[in-house]
Amino acid sequence: VGAAPTGSCIRENRPVVNNDFATNPAASPWREPALRHGFRGSAAFPLHRRNKVVGAFTLYSFEPYAFDSEHVSLLESLSADISYALDALDQEQLRTQAEKELIRAKEEWERTFDSVPDMVAIIDTGHRIVRVNTAMAKRLGAKAEKYIGQLCYEAVHGLSNPPPFCPHSRTIENGRQYIVEVHEERLGGDFEVSTTPMYDDQENVIGSVHVAHDITERRKHEEELRVAKEAAEGANRARSEFLANMTHELRTPLNAIIGFTQLGLGRHLGELTPLQEDCLTDVLQSASHLLSLINDILDLSKIESGTVELDYRRFSPREVLERSLLIVKEKATKQGVNVKPDFGCLPETMVADERIFKHILY
Repeated sequence: VGAAPTGSCIRENRPVVNNDFATNPAASPWREPALRHGFRGSAAFPLHRRNKVVGAFTLYSFEPYAFDSEHVSLLESLSADISYALDALDQEQLRTQAEKELIRAKEEWERTFDSVPDMVAIIDTGHRIVRVNTAMAKRLGAKAEKYIGQLCYEAVHGLSNPPPFCPHSRTIENGRQYIVEVHEERLGGDFEVSTTPMYDDQENVIGSVHVAHDITERRKHEEELRVAKEAAEGANRARSEFLANMTHELRTPLNAIIGFTQLGLGRHLGELTPLQEDCLTDVLQSASHLLSLINDILDLSKIESGTVELDYRRFSPREVLERSLLIVKEKATKQGVNVKPDFGCLPETMVADERIFKHILY
């Protein structure tokens, strides 16, 4: 800002009065152009906006000493009024901007409120509906404006009092959030309902935000899963009963075969030829192994819980293979197949579960 009267006024934030360009030494730099335009005096008064100097109110006179103390006082008042007007203009602009922002925020909130697919309502402490979104109004079957001021338990449930499960009642009672699952025939479905407290400036509960999420499809799927689970459990029970019956049907004749074979090998039924003894030994070993397999298969507690324990012991894999061949030797012979085992690569002994090893071979 320059050193001229107006510039000095702005820079120093004070009135600057020049009574005569022709005689005032301080005005010598601007004397010639001022006199050429007929100006003899000037007065500049600072203008303020938000308590800051933003310009000057400057007047020029064609006569020297035109600005006496009375004029200066009046002009100072006028500049103060102009500054006040500038502040008022700012306040009006701020108010207008604030109103626009408020309207924009309100419109944005309304768009958000109405775009939520869940049913949302704002309910006061007297159970009166303050607002409902589009989804809830549509589900209730009328425009949203119709339900404003209505009692929520009348509009939604068709009751004369809040239902016993009402989460809104509990929320306005203790200021806590609640979530319940309800079936509402009037709305045609199942819903997960949550109520969240609303407070005023003094932290008093003034109502709640009531949100109902449709879980009808989820309940349907849950029911289908329950039915499928019961069907599977029924099938398991039937299988268990079947296996229990098979246990008796299979074990009884096998035990008889093993018992009579043992009697024969014990010479309780008479003497045996070497061939008869070999045959009975094969029968006993095969029947015992088959009984062992049946016992393992029918041991439901181990199969269903996955707790089959391995019994690690040292045994001869050659002996197990030789006994296993007895099971297939007869069928192979009938088919004209000559089975010639080769145990050359087997170790003498190994550590494993002999029973499981037999399962693999069979």
